Amino acid sequence: MTGTSAPLRLGRAGKVVVALAAVVMMLITGRLGFWQLDRAQQKLALQAAIEAQAQAVPLSASQLPLNAEEAQTQWHRPVNLRGRWQASATVFLDNRQMRGRPGFS
Repeated sequence: MTGTSAPLRLGRAGKVVVALAAVVMMLITGRLGFWQLDRAQQKLALQAAIEAQAQAVPLSASQLPLNAEEAQTQWHRPVNLRGRWQASATVFLDNRQMRGRPGFS
């Protein structure tokens, strides 16, 4: 024996199985492609809704909702708030960037 193997020979049934498997894979990948196109449309619609909300008049503190159901209608809206900085309540987030530089500033 020289280590070379004979080419794999498929009978008629084997060729049919391979052809069916190829057709099934083509159908699956085609369906996945349409699914991706549908997801892209969903994301474009979501982005348009977010941009429309961002163009709305800013809310004041008194207009902010007190429950989650009302809050959903105001997601992505601009808000005008006033307050005082409390250094003792500062939270540092590790591994974040600010102005393109990692770490704390």
